[in-house]
Amino acid sequence: MRRATAPLAAAALAVAATVTSPHAGAQAPARSGEAVYQALCSVCHAEGKDTAPKTGDRKAWAPRIREGQVALTGTAAAGIRLMPARGGDPSLPLEEFARATVHLANASGAQWKDPDPAMLERIAAVEMRRVEQLRKKQR
Repeated sequence: MRRATAPLAAAALAVAATVTSPHAGAQAPARSGEAVYQALCSVCHAEGKDTAPKTGDRKAWAPRIREGQVALTGTAAAGIRLMPARGGDPSLPLEEFARATVHLANASGAQWKDPDPAMLERIAAVEMRRVEQLRKKQR
């Protein structure tokens, strides 16, 4: 049981650590979606590792894109199927994760824009709901 709750704890910490105003304190500028993709996401999505939808595979990405930017990003940030929360990097800021999701979706047929602060708040709310759902399933 302890192993199963570790990803959820990491997801909860990631949500708490990164759901802040993008204007709070002196922060480094967020990396681009492409930079985050290259550093983290491409490990699985470039080749379709562990059933990850391959970057550019419009057929695989179409149903995910139809979920919408907020729903897909928030759910994926909490971890989905074999993908761990925040792509396995719980320290990854939500804004950077969201930009990487935009990069992946756009490379696969979407026409999304990088999220503004209001959208990031909606994404964070979806992520927190998903983390709570996962917690309840493990009880």
